[in-house]
Order: sequence, then structure tokens, then C-alpha cells
Amino acid sequence: MSTTHDLLISIAIESTTFNSLKYSGYNLFGMVGVVSSNKSGRPAVVVCTNTYFQNNTVTLSGQLTAYDSGSQISDNATIHIGNQSTVTTGQFAVIDGNGSVSVASGAPANTVYIVNNASVDYTVGIARNMYVSNVSPSAVPAVAFDAQPSSMVTTAPTGSALFFFGTPTYSSGTILTTCFGSAVVIDLATAPAGGVTLTYDQAQGGWVTNGASYLSIFAAGSDLTPILIQDPGPNVPAMAVSVPVDYTDIAEDQPPMTEQG
Repeated sequence: MSTTHDLLISIAIESTTFNSLKYSGYNLFGMVGVVSSNKSGRPAVVVCTNTYFQNNTVTLSGQLTAYDSGSQISDNATIHIGNQSTVTTGQFAVIDGNGSVSVASGAPANTVYIVNNASVDYTVGIARNMYVSNVSPSAVPAVAFDAQPSSMVTTAPTGSALFFFGTPTYSSGTILTTCFGSAVVIDLATAPAGGVTLTYDQAQGGWVTNGASYLSIFAAGSDLTPILIQDPGPNVPAMAVSVPVDYTDIAEDQPPMTEQG
């Protein structure tokens, strides 16, 4: 899927399951990752909402925003954007001495490189728009990295999108590293550009993939960091993954039902 185009994700919830989720106060969580070899990276909540229906259309905007922040990266901390700039793949996002963000061409294809030319540390990353309604909110931090002075964070936005249900309520842009319920993961590098259809049915164990190669299931309690900050492997700076990611080391074959967080 091109990162310059929106991806439409249809989520259908079986009726008995829908009533159970609503009665118990479950929220729908949505998160978006990147490919990066930088080990400081942590994923953040993009969407947490209780205003979902039996049939939903979630839009993942193709627009990318590079940002910097003075917020510290820690579990359950909200990252507040300081300065930002829209960016496309193949570009550098450059932070100057005042913290302003500008863009320049010359990064490898399918990547966004974030360069910290300031004399202080910044939290940096890619912000994304994901929304369940027809109204697009502002981009919020989807991933966060520590950028030391005179350093560069390499990312490729063809990572994964992830959804699960959980009872906690999180603000957008808040670091979350543990999955509250069984999650479905969409490999953005291989997902069809025409859209993705997801089904959630507790009687069938939760998320139903129907054998789609670009979908994977993870158990409640899974570590979200290696799922949403994908390592590109050796001898690769942070290039987009062009083949389906092998999740076998961390995925569960049979996920449990959604668990209350």
C-alpha cells in the first residue's frame, strides 16, 4: 500500500459480541507502526474510542507528519507534539537549533529519516491520522523515538496497523506497550490498496482473518513494541519491508478472547 493514499478498513462486529462489548465498556484501540532498527522506539495509541458501531469504516490517512517533542518516552506517558511538518517518503525531516522541523529530499525511497541538528535531546517520530468518523482529527504521535544531538532516526512507514478492544481509556499519543485484548495486525506493506475487511466475533475466538496473508493475530498481553516497531533485519538501514513480515516468533496461533485490561 502506498503511504500517499488513505487506507479504508472495514470492521464488522457480530451482534451478540457487539452488545457484550458495549455493556462491559470496551473501547476500540487503533495503533500504527513503522519499520526501524532504532531500539528506543515505542508505539503510541492513535485511536481509543467507545463510539463504534456494528459496522465501522476506519480511515488510515496516507499523510505522514514528522514531529519533535519535549515529552519523555515512558509507558503510559502522553507525547505532546512541539513542532511538526508534513513529510513524504524519500525525505529527511530536519530539526534545527530552535526545534523547528523542515524537510529536505534525499532519503532512501520509502523511508523518512529524522535528523536532530539541535544541541539537546528530542523525542521524535511519525504522527498519523486514523479516524472512525468522517471528521479527520489532527495527526497524533503513532511512534516515538529518542533523538540525541547530531543523530538520525531512520524509519519506514510501511509497518503495521493494529486493532484490539480493551476497557482502559487512553488519550491519543499515549505510549502503550502491552496489548489489552487479542489484536489483529495488518501488514501495510502487503495489504490491498483497495481496503481491508475485518470481522470480530467472540464465538469464533475474536478476530477472524479468513486466511488473509496480510493479517496476523496476537494474544492479549503481547508486547506491542516488536509488533509496531519492526526490525528491518541486518544490512538494511530502515528500508520498507517488501515481503510479509514473519511474526512466528511472537504471534500466537490461537488467540484467547478479549481480556479486560
